[in-house]
Amino acid sequence: MTAAARLPGIVFEVEPRQPRTLLPRMDIAAFVGFASSGPLHLPVAVEDRGRFRELFGADPTLAWDAERGVPQPALLGGAVDGFFRNGGRRCWVVRVGPDDMPVREIDLPGLMPAGVISAGGLGGAVKARARSPGRWADGLLVDTQLRRERLGLQSVAIDPDGEGGWLYSLQLDRAPDDWSPGELLELDFGDALPRLYLFVDALEAVSVGVILTGARAYWYEPLAVSPPEAPETWEHVDEAAAVVDFQLWQSGSPAPDLPSVHRLRFSLHVRLDDTKWRLADLAFHPEHPRAWQHLPDDATLFARDLEHSPQSSDRGAEVLHAEASFPRFPLAGPEGALEPSLPLGMDALAADLDALDRAPGDSTRPDIAEYGSDLFLDDRLQRLGSGALLGEAERRYYLLHQPLSGLHSLLTIEEITLIAVPDAVHLGWSRVIRDLPEPLKAPELEPIPAWPDASGRYLIRWSAIAGATAYRLEYGTTPELDRPNRLDLFGRALSLDETLIPPPALAEIELPADCPRPHYFRVRALRDGVASPWSGTRGRILPAVDFVACLAQPIDEVALLVTRLASPPDAGVKLSWSLVDPDFDAPDAFELQVASDLGFQSGRIVNAGTHTSLERPLPLNAAQYYRVRGVRAGRVGPWSNSVSLEPSALATVTLESVSDFDAAQVSGDSVLLDVHRALIRCCAARGDLWACLSLPRHYRAAQVREHLRQLLPRTSGATPPTASAVPPLSLGERPSLSYAGLFHPWPGVRLDETAAMSPGAGLVAYGPPDGAILSQMARQAVDEGAWLAPANMAYRHVIALDPSFSEGDWRDLTALGVNLIRPDPRGWLLLNAETLSPGAELRQISVRRLLILLRRLALREGRGYVFEPNSQDFRDLVQHRFEQLLSQLYVRGAFAGDTPTAAYRVVVDDSVNPPRSLEPGRFVVELRVAPSQPLQFITVRLVQSGAERLALEEV
Repeated sequence: MTAAARLPGIVFEVEPRQPRTLLPRMDIAAFVGFASSGPLHLPVAVEDRGRFRELFGADPTLAWDAERGVPQPALLGGAVDGFFRNGGRRCWVVRVGPDDMPVREIDLPGLMPAGVISAGGLGGAVKARARSPGRWADGLLVDTQLRRERLGLQSVAIDPDGEGGWLYSLQLDRAPDDWSPGELLELDFGDALPRLYLFVDALEAVSVGVILTGARAYWYEPLAVSPPEAPETWEHVDEAAAVVDFQLWQSGSPAPDLPSVHRLRFSLHVRLDDTKWRLADLAFHPEHPRAWQHLPDDATLFARDLEHSPQSSDRGAEVLHAEASFPRFPLAGPEGALEPSLPLGMDALAADLDALDRAPGDSTRPDIAEYGSDLFLDDRLQRLGSGALLGEAERRYYLLHQPLSGLHSLLTIEEITLIAVPDAVHLGWSRVIRDLPEPLKAPELEPIPAWPDASGRYLIRWSAIAGATAYRLEYGTTPELDRPNRLDLFGRALSLDETLIPPPALAEIELPADCPRPHYFRVRALRDGVASPWSGTRGRILPAVDFVACLAQPIDEVALLVTRLASPPDAGVKLSWSLVDPDFDAPDAFELQVASDLGFQSGRIVNAGTHTSLERPLPLNAAQYYRVRGVRAGRVGPWSNSVSLEPSALATVTLESVSDFDAAQVSGDSVLLDVHRALIRCCAARGDLWACLSLPRHYRAAQVREHLRQLLPRTSGATPPTASAVPPLSLGERPSLSYAGLFHPWPGVRLDETAAMSPGAGLVAYGPPDGAILSQMARQAVDEGAWLAPANMAYRHVIALDPSFSEGDWRDLTALGVNLIRPDPRGWLLLNAETLSPGAELRQISVRRLLILLRRLALREGRGYVFEPNSQDFRDLVQHRFEQLLSQLYVRGAFAGDTPTAAYRVVVDDSVNPPRSLEPGRFVVELRVAPSQPLQFITVRLVQSGAERLALEEV
C-alpha cells in the first residue's frame, strides 16, 4: 500500500528509544477529547505526532467564535502536538463523541454482490465503510482496479455433486502462486456461453498440474443494449440452464476451444484531499485471507491491539491486517454478515482520482451537535465515589466484557500515569438560524428558430424572471459551450424615480454565413451580481436545410428538463428529468451531475444509467446544483437546465458568548466541573494517576476563584443538592485532591504551515497548557526523576500567554494552589507546581508523583513474590530488594535526610507481620520514606563588611 508522494526506496523504521531505568515508567500520558477520525471511546497508543495525525486527522472545527471572528477547533490535537513538541515520547488518546455518530458508506465501483440479478453503472454496488465515524470521510474518493492473472487450462468439467448442485473441476498446468481457498476464477467462453465466475474450494496436485474444484459458481452475460461508452451492464443467468448449455457446447463437434481462465484480484484506490492510498491484491470471498470484507475498522483494529489478541494462524490475514494498519487505510469492510462479491464491470485501469472533485458537503455541520459532560464520561460510573469506582469499572470491563467510555476507558490502561481532558474547557455552542433570500430562478429557453429574420438575425427568446436586472446569453458550436460567445443584456433605470425597466427577455443573434452546423444556446438571469442557474441548453442545426451535404455528423437534439418534485420538508428531494420534445427517441443512458458551484467546476457524475429520477438529501447549509444530459451511441448531448437545491435557512454553529459565563454565572453543573470532579475521582481510585486540570481561555482571577470554590469540598455545612451529572466532592474526598493540579493561562504557539493541522496556521494558536505541562513532567521523569518539581523550566515554542494576570492576582491565585505560567527572561515557565491538596504534606506535585512511583514500584516487585514460601529467608530477601531500590532513589535525591536511615526504612518485622497474619499467607511490606521537598525560595543577603568589601550570605 502506498500513500501520497511515495517513491520506490528503502524505509528505515526506527523503534522509539526506551528509557534506561530500573524504575517503572512515569512518562506515559493520556489525552481525551474531540478528533476528526479514529475510534470512539477506545484508547489508542501513539508515539509521535505523525501517527497521531494519521489516525485522528486534522483538528475538526466545532463552532464559529463570533467574538474573535475565527473558527473554534477541537483542542485535543494541539495538546498532543504540544506533548510531543516538548519532549513527550508516548501517550494514549481517547476520541470522544456521541455514540450515534454516523459512519459513511461508500460504493465500490464495479463490485457487485454475487448472485445479483443484474448489475451495471452504480446501481447495486457493494458498499465499504469508512474506518471510523465522522464527517472526515465525506470527501473520500474511491475507485477499483481489476487484475487478471492468466492460468493455463487443460480441461474443464461440470458434474452433479450429489446434493442437487454442481461441482466444477478445472485442471491447470501449474498451481497459482500464493493460492488460498476462496480464490475467484473467471472463465470466458467468448460468444458461445455466458461468462463463468467460480470460487475455488480446494486444490489437489496430480501427476500433470493441479485440479481446482469449487461449487459456488455464477454465470453472467452482458446485455447487448449497452451503448459503447455507457457503463457495462450484466445479467445473471440461471445456473441449471447455463450448465445445460455448457454440456451441449462441450459435446459439439469438432471439440470447441477451451475457455480462457484468469484468477481475479483487485486494488482499492482512495483519495482524500492531497493524500492517496492503494491497497492491492484483494480477494472477493470472505473465506479468503485477503478478502476486502476483512478490512478492519478502527474499533476492531485497536480493540484487538488493546486486548493483546493472539495473531491469526493465517499469514495472509496477518499481512492484510498489517498493510491496513501502517499507514492506516481509510476504508473498512461491511458490517454484519459478509457476502461474496464479483467484479462485474470493474475496469483494469483505475480512474484518475486527481481529476475528480470531492463531493459537495455541509462544511458547517459539526460531528458533535450538543456539548455536554456525557461526551467525556461513562454514565454508569460517573456518580460513583473513588472508593467504589475502580472495582465497578473492572467488574464491567473484565467480568461483564462491557467496554467503558470517555475518560473512564483509561482506568484499565495500567501504564499511564498522567491524564488531561483539553476539550472540557469549551463554552458550548448552538445552531443559529438565519433566513435566506429567495433564490433567483433559471429562465426557460424557447425553441431556437430554424431561419433568421429579414435582417439575417436569429431571434432567441426565453421566459422573464422576476427580480432579474440582467440576462447573460451564451452560444457556441459544442454542447459543452467550452468556448462560448457571450451577450449581456441589462435593464435600464429611469432618471426621475430610478425605477428599473427590466432587461429584455430576448436577443437578436447574427451568425456567420457558413455551412450548416450545430449551434447551442443557454441563458441565465442576474441580480446584483448574483447569478441564477443556467437554463437548459438548446441545440439546432443552423441554417436549417433539408439535406446537409457538408455536415459530418448530425446534431443530437435531445434536450432534457430537470424538475424538482414536491417532498416533505424533512425528507430528501426527488429530481426527475424528461424529454422536452417527446417526439425524440429516448437516449441510451443519462448522466446526472452535481456540483457546489454554479459553473460546475466541482461537478461530478452521481448517477449514470437509464433512470429518469433520483432522490437526493436536502443540503443543510451549502447549496447544491444539478443538471443532466443524454448519452446516445457514445455521444453526449447538451446539458439540461440547472436546478439548485438550497436550504430554506442558513444554520451557523456558534460558540456561546463569554459574557454568559462570568464569575457570577459559573454553575455547579457545568461540563468543566463535571469533568474535573470525575478526573479527580478516577486518579484517586487508581492511586497511580495524576490529572492536569485546565480552565477556559477567558477565565480571569474572579472566575478562577469561583471555579475553585465550586470544585473543592465545602469545609462546613452539608453539600448542597445539585442537578449535575457528577456529584460534588465531599469532605471525605479531600485526600483525593492531591491527585490533580490546576493550570492557567493558555500558552500561544506559532505554528508553521507544514506542521499546523488546525485553522489559523501560520498565526499564534492558543490552547490549554495540558500538553506542555504533561510533556515537561514526562521528560523530567525520564531525564531526572518523577520526584522533581515540574517548575522553573521554560516551555518550548511558546511565544505568548492569554490572559495576563497582575502581580496581585498572581500572588492570590498562587496562595490558592493555582499554577500560573509566567513570563520570565528565560522564557515562559511555572514558578510553582502544586496540587489541590489543602495539606502541606501532599501540596507539592513532586511528592505525589514520588508516592505514585513507589506504589507502582511496590506493585511491580510484589507480583514476583506471589506463591513464594513465607519464610524468614524470604522476608530478608524482600527487605534487601526494597532497600536496594530505595537506596538508588535516595542517591538520586528522591528522599530527604542526611543518612539513608533518616530518609527511608523497609519494615517487614513482627510489628507489621505478626504470627497470626503469617499463617493465612498474608505478608506486609511497609515502606517509610521522607520525600524531598522542592526548594521554592532562597533569601540572599548582601552585606557590606568593610569600606570596599561586599559579602553574600544565604539566610
